[in-house]
Amino acid sequence: MWHAIHQFILSITTELAADLHLPRVMVEYFLMLPFVVVILAFFRHVVGLKTIGLFFPILIAVIFAFNGFSYGLILIAAVSVLTFLGRAIARPFRLLYLPRSAFVITFVTIGFFWTVIWLTAILPERPVEQVPLMSFLVLLLFTEDFLRVLGERGARTGSLLLGETVLLAMVGGLFLRWFWARDLLYSYPELVLLVPVLALALNQWNGLRLAELYRFRKIRRKLATSKR
Repeated sequence: MWHAIHQFILSITTELAADLHLPRVMVEYFLMLPFVVVILAFFRHVVGLKTIGLFFPILIAVIFAFNGFSYGLILIAAVSVLTFLGRAIARPFRLLYLPRSAFVITFVTIGFFWTVIWLTAILPERPVEQVPLMSFLVLLLFTEDFLRVLGERGARTGSLLLGETVLLAMVGGLFLRWFWARDLLYSYPELVLLVPVLALALNQWNGLRLAELYRFRKIRRKLATSKR
């Protein structure tokens, strides 16, 4: 029975994609992304790390998977620094939210273009045409959301959120670059059905997050001492 189910799911997923000449790497990423979502949800829900949404860490993880960690970190650092600079330049003009966003995103776009030109000059093995266009679009979308976080929570909190977002994106990128997992999911696509089960199991965690346990460790020690 299990063999028949496996063959059926295989015929409507990876085998069908191969018959339609779809790139194998695209199919692998589609099968792996649900697991990346669960991994990031685990780190947010159980560990207690915070990110700029759940959507952008996933997209940045894809950037790491496509471009590598060193090149991806350079691109993200460039966008982050340009966002801070653009925000600082726009501040004296006292622009409203939408005009300020347009100003900063335009500044980031121009600065990002020259950053890529500079990187291409010093890293000839990674010319600009090898960087997917999606990476540029994702980072520009990220600029708007990062700008909103900076406006709502300030530079310090925004920087901390950015760091935790990039950290979790690197975890997701590591999983996407794990060739053993990619081959396993391509050969057994029915394993994706485990994701809803893992999500339901994750939902059962309703206690303190691990980061909160560490943050309140002194209070917990005092309470434990007082009970004695």
